[in-house]
Amino acid sequence: MSLLTKSATKPQSESAASPAIDHVVIGVSDLNTGVKQLEDLTGLQAEFGGKHPHLGTENALLNLGPRQYLEVLAPASGAKLDSSVSFLSNLQKLTPVLWAISTVNVEWMAQLLKARGYETTPPRPGSRLRPDGAKLEWKTLSIKVPPMDMAPFFIAWNAKSVHPAKNSPTGCTLSGVELTDPHAADLQKLVDLLKLSITVRSGTHASMKVMLNCPKGKIVIGE
Repeated sequence: MSLLTKSATKPQSESAASPAIDHVVIGVSDLNTGVKQLEDLTGLQAEFGGKHPHLGTENALLNLGPRQYLEVLAPASGAKLDSSVSFLSNLQKLTPVLWAISTVNVEWMAQLLKARGYETTPPRPGSRLRPDGAKLEWKTLSIKVPPMDMAPFFIAWNAKSVHPAKNSPTGCTLSGVELTDPHAADLQKLVDLLKLSITVRSGTHASMKVMLNCPKGKIVIGE
């Protein structure tokens, strides 16, 4: 029985959904540098998406599908960087750091994960302003136990917010994700539970590879 077919009080719009990657986050110490590196790799220029005042970061986006996108995330100039993303300052080249699974209700997802033995963080609200002034809002949820360095987080977009994939430059598609984690067995169980086609490998250091099909051909970001 999959995670989404487990008996639970389920939002109607969620009942027909299956877990899917919402976006992948590629970190770098400087946004302009990251956008240029990405353009050299893909042949496409990511579009500035806005700033996250609560984190001290800013981003640029590329569409990867109808509801999938790539986010280049970097410290915002002059902003105080939150400790949770302080590692971005050390990334001189594009480095995959996070990935997100879409859901329409993180509270419901938290209940399902708890029923399967996972401990999660409380749902956290987030927001950013697009350059055109439109406000995007969402809630996220992360897994705390068992510990997995490369576990995804879960994101639910506010119904009034336009999904970032809808207005990001198109031309690339996501062809694969490969994760290396010291807790590979636990991560594999989660990937199997979500029924995702993602390769999980065991290693002493956590890392992520993102594979894309782009105008310049097949691209791999990460080591």
